[in-house]
Amino acid sequence: MRSPRTSVFLPESVANAVAEYRATFVAITAPAAEEKMHPPELYNADDPQLELTKAFERVWKVMRHQLGTEALSEQTVKLVGAPPLPPEGA
Repeated sequence: MRSPRTSVFLPESVANAVAEYRATFVAITAPAAEEKMHPPELYNADDPQLELTKAFERVWKVMRHQLGTEALSEQTVKLVGAPPLPPEGA
């Protein structure tokens, strides 16, 4: 029995972020024979887990923006009187 194929259509910004995450994952897990096929800053990263985490954070941020939850989170923080969220990169 063949499994059915499914497709997921994502906004371009989300698809690009997911593709970047996948490329990062492939690069940091590549065997030595494929070293030249990947950016040296990923293949030879001092902390591959950090690189993968950064790529995942980009996916998460883009998805939050596309879903509109980023603005909702900021409004919720204001309503409960919590300090404002730190600016990006702080």
